[in-house]
Amino acid sequence: MKLLIFSHSSQHGGAETALRNLVSRLLLLHEVHIVFPSLEGVEVRHYDAMGVPCFELPLGFWLPHLSSTLVVARNFSWQTIIESLAPQKYDLVLSNTLAILHGNLIAHLLGLPHVTYVHEYLDDPELAPTVITKQKFLDLVESGSTGIISCSSMVMGQFSSKTKQPRLVLPPYSFPKPRIGRQQPSQEDLVLQVIGNVSFRKNVTFAADVTKALGVLGHKVRLDIIGNGGNSINRVQRVLEKRGISARLINHEIDPYVINSNSRVITLVCSTTEPYGLTVAESLYQGIPVVASMSGGPSELLRPNRLYPVNDIDVCARILLSIWQDYPAACIDASLNYQDLHETYHSPAKTAEFEAFLAAAHQTVPSSYSGIKDLMSLTDSIADVPLDTPQLKQSLLNVANYNELSLTLDEIDFLIEQERNLPGNAVTTDIKRFGVIPFGSSEAMERLYREGLGLAIELVATSGDEGRLQMAAFIGCHLKQETQDKNQQLSILALGDGTALDSIRLAAAGFFVDYIDVDKSNMSKVAAENIATYARTTAGPSNNIPRIIEQVEYQYDAIVCLEVIQHLSDPISFISFISRCLKPGGVAYVSECFNGVQDRWPTHIATNELYAGLLPFMMLDSFQLETYNKLPFGKPYVFRKYEGEDSPQVMKLLLDRDLLLNLLIQRLDIGV
Repeated sequence: MKLLIFSHSSQHGGAETALRNLVSRLLLLHEVHIVFPSLEGVEVRHYDAMGVPCFELPLGFWLPHLSSTLVVARNFSWQTIIESLAPQKYDLVLSNTLAILHGNLIAHLLGLPHVTYVHEYLDDPELAPTVITKQKFLDLVESGSTGIISCSSMVMGQFSSKTKQPRLVLPPYSFPKPRIGRQQPSQEDLVLQVIGNVSFRKNVTFAADVTKALGVLGHKVRLDIIGNGGNSINRVQRVLEKRGISARLINHEIDPYVINSNSRVITLVCSTTEPYGLTVAESLYQGIPVVASMSGGPSELLRPNRLYPVNDIDVCARILLSIWQDYPAACIDASLNYQDLHETYHSPAKTAEFEAFLAAAHQTVPSSYSGIKDLMSLTDSIADVPLDTPQLKQSLLNVANYNELSLTLDEIDFLIEQERNLPGNAVTTDIKRFGVIPFGSSEAMERLYREGLGLAIELVATSGDEGRLQMAAFIGCHLKQETQDKNQQLSILALGDGTALDSIRLAAAGFFVDYIDVDKSNMSKVAAENIATYARTTAGPSNNIPRIIEQVEYQYDAIVCLEVIQHLSDPISFISFISRCLKPGGVAYVSECFNGVQDRWPTHIATNELYAGLLPFMMLDSFQLETYNKLPFGKPYVFRKYEGEDSPQVMKLLLDRDLLLNLLIQRLDIGV
């Protein structure tokens, strides 16, 4: 067969080691082409040297920022990509990781069977999607695959057992012939080595705690942390300093096992979740004893007496001490453990099983449904505002004429261009016109909101900004999930939607939206002009048109309120208002800029700066934080109104690392 493989990275790592092993198997009987997000990297050079054709498609991870990647994916001409690939007459497409979806999409568009090789476990909070549930993302992968390969049984267990497509557990390690034996170390020093990216999931601080515990008992142990600095490197460094631990931080090495070849070294796996545990197999091959947490994959590789419950210092330390007590025997046991794995996975029967899987996946008829294609269509509808810039300018001009402001279209054009070059200029002009003192609540400020056009000009000037598109795509994707979960059309209130562009985006994507803003303001008049233009130009009677309301008459399923709350003198009362407008169990999409007391935003209220970073806590009386966009951060937060006996989840917020980090950054920024 001729296979097209999509890889998420051209740099070396665990998934790339798995791909090398896979490609080596495939090349025995098949032809392979590989698509990378970049043609710069060690992996591309590796395959070039093998004569494997490599291509570039600059799309990487879709996790955790699914909606943001959907926005980026709009820049690609998928039809052109398909037309360039179709003449190659591939038999099968394979994606090397569930964290990318474009291989899945392209296979669907080509009408080809598609296999996903899964190396991830989505309970990992660093990887889990933010805009849809973990299970729905897994369903996207599963529905777009005619076969699934996983690196371990634990990883395969994420997927539904109801579907019938072929499945295969294929370790990401080749299990070469066992070595004759490890030369016994010449040095008596005790070393713990932790190998891999220094991430929160790898839980490296646990190794520091164990090292400290052993030190208190009088055992002199050196800790070696070998790998690239990840998202927990600062915490690890702080813990090492605080504990006073003898440790070495060593950057990534091609062969990390030679570093401690003459020491009584043990490889420690501390992960909270570990899909496979590549360092387990590699260490056993070297004859190095391994002790690992019961975090998934390692439990399928190691003997039970080498495993400890996650974060259990007592059990872990006792296993380590028992190994050092008779280190030569432990090395022999590690080699025997490896030999058992070699005999299990490196056999003719496993090769036959692999080929049978490929044949079955190739013969399985691809699904005609593509959830990814649906999400991309939704994102296109939201991002492509059905009003072009001249139409938006005409709405501004019409409202200006109604108010006898004597502006021409050229002047409107100039004001918008000036706003793009000097952000905040339009609102500052209104500030001076209405005699407003910036950053303070006043009657003059209220008049600006009613009679000014500066805020409307600002919104038109920024309507196509990438950040706004990412925010709108996030809301649209989450609303789609909400619609599917409730199996009904949702009632949505766009609260304070200015020029109504977000209302129109959602309407174009098929949602039913009511719009409300400051009653009888010029902003709401611009919104009315935009909605009327959309109603005239949209095709077909089935298209939904946003409805303008002057007061809220019932409770909604969802509320969208973006960058409004920082303009108000009493944010707490406004949160109560949002709650009254929402059904129990409904969702509120809220973003804020409490720390935006800057020249470009003179209508933000200075006293609100004290709330910077606190919105998830401010909402706790009526809402729980369900999820939030991380790119851009908190744009928006997704809150769900309590139902029945629901209670505030303060500890959940305090234990969310990203949320807490954002809070600390904002509080430090305002000097609190």
